[in-house]
Amino acid sequence: MNIRRLSADDAQAVRAVRLEGLKNHPENFGSAYEEEMAHPIEWWRVRMERPAGAGFGAWIDGELAGIISVGQEQDIKHRHQGTIGAFYVRPAFRGRGVGDALMKAALEEAAKRVEHVTLTVTASNAGAVRLYERNGFMTVGRLVASIRVDGVDHDEISMHRRVSVSD
Repeated sequence: MNIRRLSADDAQAVRAVRLEGLKNHPENFGSAYEEEMAHPIEWWRVRMERPAGAGFGAWIDGELAGIISVGQEQDIKHRHQGTIGAFYVRPAFRGRGVGDALMKAALEEAAKRVEHVTLTVTASNAGAVRLYERNGFMTVGRLVASIRVDGVDHDEISMHRRVSVSD
């Protein structure tokens, strides 16, 4: 497994993995497949080069197995805070440590930029909640009916963890 920072050159592969996640698990993402599918490839390339964040990919046998992003808040009073999102591991690669390896890369990057990291996870996604807890995240709240897919509401759990260079 090779974990590395994503670049504009990875846009096509990232787009395919991201759209797969959005299409197959719409309740697990705030973004919608229909909206992101409509973006041209140049939008994806720009997204890979954001200065306020970084994306990481896990590559196994030449295939992009999973993705994660980490961002830093830009407002002066919030710059010490980061977010983790756009996290998805393709089903064929689950159970092989890909999620933990991606989270480790994201947390190492976050520690260079921020002191706190937050994320949200669909409450019914027990596997993801366990992965986050295993990586030091604590539940700090619940967002009731935060995501609506096909008329069905899904709660999200807000999770937090402190990061530092020593983590």
